[in-house]
Amino acid sequence: MAGSLQWDEVEKSVKESKRRSGGANRFYLSDGESAEIRLIGVGHGEPHIYKRHYDAKTGAYLVCAEDKAKEGEHEGCVACAVAKGLRGKTARLKSPQRVYGLSVFDPRKYHYVEKKPKGEQYQTCTDDESCRYCNRDMERKINGVRHWTLADNLIMQLRMFEHDTLGKKCAKCDNGKIKVLRYQCPVCEEELEPDDPTEDVRCISCEKELKKKPVLRRAKEIVSCRNCGPKGRRVTLANAWIEVSRSGQRAQTTWNFNVGDVEPFNPDPFIKEFPDAFKGGVEPIDFANHPDFEPLSAAQMAALLDVDNPFGGKSRKKSDDDDDEDDDEDIKPRGKKKRAADDDDDDDDDPPAKKKKKPADDDDDDDNIFD
Repeated sequence: MAGSLQWDEVEKSVKESKRRSGGANRFYLSDGESAEIRLIGVGHGEPHIYKRHYDAKTGAYLVCAEDKAKEGEHEGCVACAVAKGLRGKTARLKSPQRVYGLSVFDPRKYHYVEKKPKGEQYQTCTDDESCRYCNRDMERKINGVRHWTLADNLIMQLRMFEHDTLGKKCAKCDNGKIKVLRYQCPVCEEELEPDDPTEDVRCISCEKELKKKPVLRRAKEIVSCRNCGPKGRRVTLANAWIEVSRSGQRAQTTWNFNVGDVEPFNPDPFIKEFPDAFKGGVEPIDFANHPDFEPLSAAQMAALLDVDNPFGGKSRKKSDDDDDEDDDEDIKPRGKKKRAADDDDDDDDDPPAKKKKKPADDDDDDDNIFD
């Protein structure tokens, strides 16, 4: 069939989509696991906000192309077309979900272990004398910089943790408690009384000065430490290790955050121990220019979903009993319709995985990813 992708290209597209959805480079915790991490992208434009679709049939994620299509930088989002029923409605795909990307430094170590017949797998290093793989002098590696994708619920939970738990500690003296003295306009310094400090509030003083309504400002909080007074400032996600733990799966997933050591991030000991892993240093992920967070082409997306490409060309696999007379007909994705409950709906929208994936290769301390 003219213009059709070969089936091996479809399989390649699925693998590519899974790689782009996280693969080995993503930060991941299984049920019952925990880790102490640093969010190293704070103050570097994070979180990176984008949209993606989850395909329940293949277990792959597809970065939504709708926004780029509106800007004339993409042919069109095939996944959106399928989800909206333009090429056959199916429970496997829904409208895109807004997600948030964060750069995580994960210091956990691991060993590659040969396990027959499954082949090479990784095993977590206990990082002490009890590690049997270290006792065998087996090479170990470090997770290093990973990306963590969070959905709305989890990013807000992290935001509340920063403000209500982490932010009660003083970053100056490390043991004092922070209290809010007042809120004020960041421009005219007039005192404000916001119902919610995370939402914009009208500034009457600025409205009178500018002679226009409404003038909305994000109230600036004036804080004080019970130990060091007005010099005190909140601990933020930028200057503390965060203990993250996970329990449950899918819709039953529960995440917990606890405060780790409050200290400047120093990657030098890790770079010294694992020089090959950090040849370019320890830097946040450049989400905006990283190919893993770019949408697939319309042809690739259509091939992955096994549907015709509504934006030009045929991309569905042709079976032996297909004939050319069917080429112009709308073709629905085939397969048993799944219940909505079958969709992956973890708080962080992790793809379901039965097996662990192989890992791949101070003045700014007050920066807040939620400002």
